[in-house]
Amino acid sequence: MTNFKLLGLGFLGLSVLLAGWFWWQSPRRVDMAAYVPADTLVFMETNSLPALTEALTQTEAWRLAATPAGLSANFGKLGWLGRLAAWTGLGPADKVAMARSQVAVAVMGAKLGAGDDALKLKPHYAVIVETHTSLARVRPVAEALLTNFANRAYGSTRFETREAGGANLSIWSSPDGSKSIVAAFLGTAIFIGPGESVVRACLDAKTGARPNLEGNSGLTEMRSRLDSPNSLAFGYLAPDGLGEALKLGAIAYATPIVLSDPRIGSAMESLLPSLPPQITNGLGWSSRFNNGAIEDRYFVSLKNGLAEQLRGSMAAENNSQTKLAQFTPGGFYSLSQYNFRQPSAAWLELNKALAAKLDVVGAVLTIRLLAATFKPYGIEEPGAFLSAIGPEAATLRIDSEGGGTVTIVKIGNEQALRDFAKKRLGTDLRRETIGDAEFLIPTDEERGSFAFADGYLLMGAVANVRTCLEARLKSLSQPNNPQIPASSGAQAVTYTNDQDAARAFLAIVAKDKAQPAALSNALKQLPYAASETRLAADGFEKRTRSSFGLVGSVIAQFAP
Repeated sequence: MTNFKLLGLGFLGLSVLLAGWFWWQSPRRVDMAAYVPADTLVFMETNSLPALTEALTQTEAWRLAATPAGLSANFGKLGWLGRLAAWTGLGPADKVAMARSQVAVAVMGAKLGAGDDALKLKPHYAVIVETHTSLARVRPVAEALLTNFANRAYGSTRFETREAGGANLSIWSSPDGSKSIVAAFLGTAIFIGPGESVVRACLDAKTGARPNLEGNSGLTEMRSRLDSPNSLAFGYLAPDGLGEALKLGAIAYATPIVLSDPRIGSAMESLLPSLPPQITNGLGWSSRFNNGAIEDRYFVSLKNGLAEQLRGSMAAENNSQTKLAQFTPGGFYSLSQYNFRQPSAAWLELNKALAAKLDVVGAVLTIRLLAATFKPYGIEEPGAFLSAIGPEAATLRIDSEGGGTVTIVKIGNEQALRDFAKKRLGTDLRRETIGDAEFLIPTDEERGSFAFADGYLLMGAVANVRTCLEARLKSLSQPNNPQIPASSGAQAVTYTNDQDAARAFLAIVAKDKAQPAALSNALKQLPYAASETRLAADGFEKRTRSSFGLVGSVIAQFAP
């Protein structure tokens, strides 16, 4: 055999060995549900950090705002060298880990604590990073990042390491010892949390010391329903988690309801956590990039034919002549349109359907709670009110400062609505005319105000209703205000100013050389975030298009 042939065979053998070695080194996707406890309330995951990062940096919002935020247009993009590092494991440890990592967030509970001027949700959570890279390489990188994170959060920290449960723990504590960040290193995974208990819970789930979430039927169903393998990110809210979220949301955001009747507050706390497991299999979410924006899909699965029972009464009307847009002033914060062919029938059927799934006590409390949700809008008897309106209803927030909402409904029975206004406002009031609109203002303006205009009734604070009437009269709605569709088949359509959400996300990654004025001007060009909610065959589904999606909001929430 000639030397040339020997050289060729040697080269071929070396190539096969290298290919085998690279194949062995390439990461194999794992199920991150195996890293979190079975009783996790909220589970979120992304199986490719590079894909997620590249999607966020390809959005229209990023194109507009990256430069004034002091960021490179190529920020976060993997490139061919990054893809090579992901496959081979060759390269700087931080690049390899970034290219290979899968990430999960597990929320195992939450509580409400005092914030600046309101209640703040404080979740008990852990972040798990499967780096697919030896910890000898990645641990120094992770500890450097977490040191920076802790110093930003606490100002200065006390650092210690120790062994626990077969894992290496690194702990950063605030100067007074009241807060800490704990990182556990096990195999090729890093478990991070704001305390040792949540980190230990995930470690036990991974090592088999306690059951994990892998194979959960509700999780499996939602992954299939929302095409999890082809999504940028996925999340699952278990029925128990949904109940806890309802309770905390009610306590945090339903203060007017609770104050109006303390018994309702007590009912919320006792009933809401147990309600979702009786009627739903949980909530799922997935995220993907779509035409310059992030599209989030949500699905709430309903049990025992509940969706089919609601289908007829909750059918949407073909509102081809809607005029809701005329009442929206330029730069409004949010507008939610609700569209039911027969609002009163939808209300009655919802009460009936839920009551049929609950025991007598639960049914009575649920009906009371549903009725109580109308009280902040000045509606004491929702059944009678809904019987007097047409198929269109909307709530409008003029600004984000919490100045209250304006409720706008299509008039069905005008005399019944005038009687409702009289009961609400009293007889001591004055009447103004703005264009052809009749504006009713009581002496006690704390009662709110009513206006009848072009077949619609407007209710809300005097200043807010006046703003809406003047917007209609002067046609002040901005050209880039969202156009309300004539008919989309959805039961609810919401438009929300996306500037604050986009700014919060960009603040996490923006550099010191950001240009605040230029950034504000760029954000003003963003379209409104838009969502549609509709009743599907076996549940409710919602689709939202926004600048950075739920992922951006989660990053802004968990960053220091």
